Parts: sequence; structure tokens; C-alpha cells
Amino acid sequence: MTDKLSGINLSLKKKKDLDINIGDEALKPDLLTSVCDQATSFSTERLRNWLDIENHARTLAPMMGIHPETFEKAKNAVGAQKASCAIFIMLQLGKRIRDFGAYFHSITLGQKQNQFDPLALIKRLSETNERTV
Repeated sequence: MTDKLSGINLSLKKKKDLDINIGDEALKPDLLTSVCDQATSFSTERLRNWLDIENHARTLAPMMGIHPETFEKAKNAVGAQKASCAIFIMLQLGKRIRDFGAYFHSITLGQKQNQFDPLALIKRLSETNERTV
């Protein structure tokens, strides 16, 4: 029984580690939705929390050529927040990405999985938006 509990605790710790945090700084849903206005423009309701964002990303993924099963695999591999952020960021980058499906696979399931830093990308996109306004 103890082995089973320690396995559950490790699993919960791993899931917590997959959430997007850099030190004390965490990516907030409001920042993601304000910077990635392309993704939010397809929502009929305000995206208030990570569950809303995940559900919206799950809706957007097939429209971008990303199979729902691939989204679920990515969610299990890197966490729901990181997988959802990938969808939002990719849509914001738009024409800079030639193949959404291949790019999504690369940054969530492939070799670039550990290099994908949504918070840093969102900050960069935010700075770019400020300069163009």
C-alpha cells in the first residue's frame, strides 16, 4: 500500500512540476489571453481560468490540423497548461509556422519539448505588441 501511495505522490508532484512556473513567476491566464488575442477571438465566452483555456485549446487544435489524440498525448507529457499555451502561441504566430501539427508535436512531444518556454514567449510577444501599438 505504501508503494502505491508513494507512486501517487510522485505522480502528483510530476503533474505539479509540469505547470508553468519559473521561480516565483507564473504565467497567468489573463496574460495569455490578452497577448494571444488570435486564439481568444475565436471564443464566444471570456476565458477566465486554465480549464477554460484548456477547453478552448482542445477546440482550436483540430482546426489547426492537430489531432485531438495528439493534444491529449501532449497534455499528458508536458501538462495541460503548457499544451494549451502552445496552441494559443502558435495561433498568435500564425504564418510564421508552416505546419502547426508538426510544430506542436516538436515542442510538446519531440526533442524541443524541454526548450519550449511559454512564459518567455508570451513576454516576448507582449513586448512586440507594445512596440507596435
